[in-house]
Amino acid sequence: MVEVDGKYVDKLEVKGLDMRRREYCAISKEASSRLLNEILSGEDPEVVVGKVHDYLRELSANMKEEKVPKQKYIIYTKLGKNPKDYPNPDSMPQVQVALRAIAAGKSARINDVISYIMTSTVSSGISPSEPTARRAFAPTEVCKPDSALQPDVDWYLYKQIFPPIERLCAPIDGTDAVQLAECLGLDTKKYSIGSHAGAAGAGSDAKELCPLESQIPDSIRFKDCAPLSLRCRSCAGSFAFEGLVASVQHVTPQGIRCASAECGALLSGLSVVAQLEAAIRRATSR
Repeated sequence: MVEVDGKYVDKLEVKGLDMRRREYCAISKEASSRLLNEILSGEDPEVVVGKVHDYLRELSANMKEEKVPKQKYIIYTKLGKNPKDYPNPDSMPQVQVALRAIAAGKSARINDVISYIMTSTVSSGISPSEPTARRAFAPTEVCKPDSALQPDVDWYLYKQIFPPIERLCAPIDGTDAVQLAECLGLDTKKYSIGSHAGAAGAGSDAKELCPLESQIPDSIRFKDCAPLSLRCRSCAGSFAFEGLVASVQHVTPQGIRCASAECGALLSGLSVVAQLEAAIRRATSR
C-alpha cells in the first residue's frame, strides 16, 4: 500500500524477477510486467491463459512487422574488466561494442555499462557463420534515421522474451512452454520436446520444452571449468570437491571432511562458504 493524494492504494512491488535485471531490454520487461499483472489479476485461470496467449501472439507479430521502436531493444551490460583483457571477446556482445568504441577513439573501461542492440544477419551484412556477438551494435548506430541496421527479432524472441515468460508462466495450469513458444512463433525444432511422465500417467500428452544444452552431461558441459579446491585448516592440505554426488566420500551428515586419510577433520560451514565465494570471485574476474 502506498499513499497517493491522501489515499492508500495497492502498488505492485517487483523484486528478484528477470524484469529487474539490466541485461533484459525494455520490450522484454514490458512483456513480463504485462503477464505478471494478468497472472495476479484474480481472474479465472482459463481467462488468464487466453489473455496471455493472445498477448504473446500480438507481441510477436508487432516485433516481426517492425512496429516496436528500436530503442526498446537496447540491452545494458556492465564490463567486468577492460575490453581488451577479455580472453573470449567474440562471444560477448558488450565487448564487441566496447572494442569498436575504443577503435573509434572513445573510452570504454572496466565497470562501464555498455548499451547495444543485436542486429539481424541481413541488415548487418555479417555472415550467420560468424559469432553472434559481432552483430551487436551501439544504439546510436542502429537508431539513426539513415541506418539500415534492424534488430534481430528471432534472437530477441529466443533470448529475451521466451526465457522470462516461460519462468513466469511455469506455475499456471492450462499452458506450458510448448504453447508459449508456439504463440511467439518460435521454431520448436531448436528445442528437445518430450512427454511428461507423472501424475497424468503414461498416456499423458503434456509436453516439456527443454534447451538441448540441458541434455548434455555436466562432465562435458563444464569440462573447461576449474574444479572447486577446498583447504583444510587443520592439516593445511587441499583437495578437489566436485559436489555431493561426485565427492560423496568426503561428505558426512555433519558436513564435508578433509580428504586426507591422516586428517579427516570436519570443515566448518563458514570455511566452505568463504572458500566457495573466493573461488567464484576468481573465476568471474578472469
